[in-house]
Amino acid sequence: MKLLLDSHVFLWLLNDPERLGTRTRQLLELDSSDTCVSVVSIWELGLKYKKVKQPYSISEMLRGVTALQVSLIDLRQEHLARFEKIDLAHKDPFDMLLVAQCEAENGMFLTADSTILRSK
Repeated sequence: MKLLLDSHVFLWLLNDPERLGTRTRQLLELDSSDTCVSVVSIWELGLKYKKVKQPYSISEMLRGVTALQVSLIDLRQEHLARFEKIDLAHKDPFDMLLVAQCEAENGMFLTADSTILRSK
């Protein structure tokens, strides 16, 4: 099964893996070969970097993708088609795109965001 990491899960895995929950660690150990990060997450985190809200540049995060040996998935037409059907309580467009990507890819979204988890 494809595992799509939410932005914060990606950063935790890269820099602070102790913050990952037990279930997330188990899933990553079992299915690490099909773990991915979306360009949407890299874009979102890059915007936060430019606003000095997080410390890692896009180039650092892309090196992290390589270091973790996870796949980077692009935003594709079928993800955008799915986006129209996503309804999250907080209406964050990045989260909505990530959920749409995950659903279109028949994957599992790894997040600690309680709003997203309650919306599913």
